[in-house]
Amino acid sequence: MALSPRAHLPYPDEQRDPWFEQFLDMVQAVDANIYAEWEDRNMPIMGGGVVAWNAITSTLSWAGIIELGSAPTGFLWRILPGSVTVNDGEYVYVQVVRSPINNVVVADPLSATVYHASQVPSSPSQDPTNSVVIARRNGSTMYFRNGATLPGGGSGLVFEEGGSGPENFSYKTVIATKKLTVPQYQQMAVFNGFENDGEVVLDGEMVLL
Repeated sequence: MALSPRAHLPYPDEQRDPWFEQFLDMVQAVDANIYAEWEDRNMPIMGGGVVAWNAITSTLSWAGIIELGSAPTGFLWRILPGSVTVNDGEYVYVQVVRSPINNVVVADPLSATVYHASQVPSSPSQDPTNSVVIARRNGSTMYFRNGATLPGGGSGLVFEEGGSGPENFSYKTVIATKKLTVPQYQQMAVFNGFENDGEVVLDGEMVLL
């Protein structure tokens, strides 16, 4: 049986006789890949509680259960709270159960089923169709599936409200006389202060819009 060069889809050998078994393998492999793309394209990511990224120790941690939604079936994949070591250039990924028929735990950091590697599985023996990337480290920054980022030392509700720098803000208005790190993915209005390279220094009021 031959394999396609990139997705490693099987197809019948030339002049194969009988050919039906290999043809059926090809159709099922194509079906699995198309379905995985469909499921991934419509996959929300939720929960996780406070997610923290320590670039010095290379530790990514999350306080709550991370949930991924399978839109075609309406059920959830769940990643239990924990942490994983992520080196520069590595992806964080899990192996899901396609077309789940109930809510199912697919990853538990304690059992090392939250994976980290410089590339996701690609060969047929590695079950590539079921790999789902959660995040990728680039330098000291962690980039997440939903578009959020965390700098080294950052933490936040990245799957719920977006990440922030070293300080999280719980209120829309902050009044202080100190050096504050501006939360990412938010606009701000500063009174009696100034912004400098992503940080704001003020003696007055800062309103997060």
